[in-house]
Amino acid sequence: MLISSFINGYKSYNKAYFVPITIGLHDKYTVYIGNNGVGKSGILEAIDVFFNNREWNVYKGAKKDDVYISPVFLINKKEFNARFENHNRFNRAEINEFQKTIADLTKISDYIWGNLDGIVRGSSRREHIDKFFEMKRKLEDRYKEDYYLLVIGVKSNGKTTLNPFQGYLGKLIEESEKRMDKIRKMILLHYSYVYISVEQRANDILKIEAEQMQKLMSRDVLELVDKIIEQPLNIEGRNINFLSYINQNLDKFMDEINEKIKCIDTRYDYGVSANYKKRLTRTDLRDKILEAYFLKKSLRHNQREISKLSSGEQRKALVDIAYAFLSNFNQKEKEIVLAIDEPEVSLNVANCFAQFTRIEDLANKFNSQIIITTHWYGFLPITTKGQLIHLEKSIDNLKINQYSFFNYLDNQRSFPEDVELKSMFDLATSILSYIKTNETHSNWIICEGGDDKIYLDTILPENKEYRILPVGGCGNVVKLFNLLLNPLLIDKKERKEFKGKILCIIDTDETKMNYKFENLKDMPISLRRLQVFKSNNEEVIKLLDVAKQGTIYEKTEIEDCLDPQIYYNSIKTVILSSQDSNIIDLFNNFELNREKKFSKISGDDSLLLPNGNEAYRRKNELVSFLEKPEIKMLVAKEYSQESQSTNITHALAIEIIDYFEESMITVS
Repeated sequence: MLISSFINGYKSYNKAYFVPITIGLHDKYTVYIGNNGVGKSGILEAIDVFFNNREWNVYKGAKKDDVYISPVFLINKKEFNARFENHNRFNRAEINEFQKTIADLTKISDYIWGNLDGIVRGSSRREHIDKFFEMKRKLEDRYKEDYYLLVIGVKSNGKTTLNPFQGYLGKLIEESEKRMDKIRKMILLHYSYVYISVEQRANDILKIEAEQMQKLMSRDVLELVDKIIEQPLNIEGRNINFLSYINQNLDKFMDEINEKIKCIDTRYDYGVSANYKKRLTRTDLRDKILEAYFLKKSLRHNQREISKLSSGEQRKALVDIAYAFLSNFNQKEKEIVLAIDEPEVSLNVANCFAQFTRIEDLANKFNSQIIITTHWYGFLPITTKGQLIHLEKSIDNLKINQYSFFNYLDNQRSFPEDVELKSMFDLATSILSYIKTNETHSNWIICEGGDDKIYLDTILPENKEYRILPVGGCGNVVKLFNLLLNPLLIDKKERKEFKGKILCIIDTDETKMNYKFENLKDMPISLRRLQVFKSNNEEVIKLLDVAKQGTIYEKTEIEDCLDPQIYYNSIKTVILSSQDSNIIDLFNNFELNREKKFSKISGDDSLLLPNGNEAYRRKNELVSFLEKPEIKMLVAKEYSQESQSTNITHALAIEIIDYFEESMITVS
């Protein structure tokens, strides 16, 4: 996996920088944001130089000898070694050579993992070096044993380098230049980097024979054609390949022609001019097949050539086709890294939400490494997994800040103010535009977190087709609600064009919040809070309108509104697999309260009954463990799995369905 890169002297990178991409293998989605000219596209282009020999764009004033681009890789040893021991792919001589190169790679990786940090000292220990070692220390415990850590790059003269550690690592192997080059070639055989720039025409990329398309398909059409041409055929009892068969028959035909014309004059002859080949070659046939078959086949959408579509439609087509290939091919020839520069360019704002959701799915559902740059910040509140990297340029330096989408709420205070504001505004604009321009009704549920979305996806029937959108906390739900509501309050035309409804759901927190909204009658959007309470001695769940607070107010979150048996089984599975002996022993001192209708754990009226005073006294330890964000997510996933084998109608699902099926008065 590509986890970072050193860039020195490329485009706007006037000195050596350590540019993070991800941290570990669990985050395969990386987004770079920042103002124009800050160097976002330069990162993607620099990596393209390393992988695909893109033309160099050296920083003005940089010394060419000092310029380099060195990506940093975290490579699964078992998978990498197995690829180059495959006898179906390589011959014995190639495999033997690969094994020697893997020995060199192992030596370099072991030195980076173990020795390098303690040796690089003094003036060599600059900021970009410190940041690399900081990343390395975060990776050591989890990956050191089973993964190669490799820094390898290219200089502006095309030569392979181990910069910025060339002076330390180059000494580890003899004939280092030649053997480093072999390591780089193996890396290029293991990975494919597909870069889609803003400037590149979609029609050029989407041709089947185009290089980027070949990499996305993970099959080389040239190799496919060559294989067909060389495939042995049984013709007239002989095993002969197609190329030889054609040449033999054409030779025979030409011999007959020459014999006939020589009957007139022996000096006539159909021959081959000097310096020209006498027979057809594999390349001749391949080129003609490409010309006659593939070059006449272009991608179409709704019977229209891609080149005839608008710029925005073409941009959407790029992501659609990439999604089609990367989401459906389980066996990939290489590890694919897809990099897209500004996927929102020329898109109608209504399509931005769907475009970014699809791109994120490629990483988080289909396990492809995706790197993008963007100026559309609407994705920020809705992305739950990956790395966000903000670039900010001062007069003589580039500040690079890295955040995890998993704990986005914890980090958002350190964002520049315009980023946070723009993210919610962009998202609201995209949702409103989508609902107004979509031909069919579109019902949306805005919820707090990714675990909420998992539960809602699980309990709601599939045929209802709700768009469920987690936005990272109660505060963001309320902000988005206000941004969506205001245009509807101001302009009746907006309400007339609204095709669908929006339900914003928040928890009922311990601290009572006062929300004041006016003129919300018959609005296609509502902000409601979850509430479990007793009515006539029976537990019920309601979605209460926050504008009508009433007297019922008790802390409630979605985990309190589930099926008690399934939820108990889910937390039991997660706790027992946690390997936390203290929590496991504590949990074993509780049993399921079978009289509970719902799944609330905190408080005395709980799903969990303590066996003894010690368990009762320590119950908050168990509650605190289950409230950890990573544990909540694991329990939600387990609940979803457990629910697949049941046929239960959840009370919360009924409340939600009832809201969407309520009729509204048409705005005149």
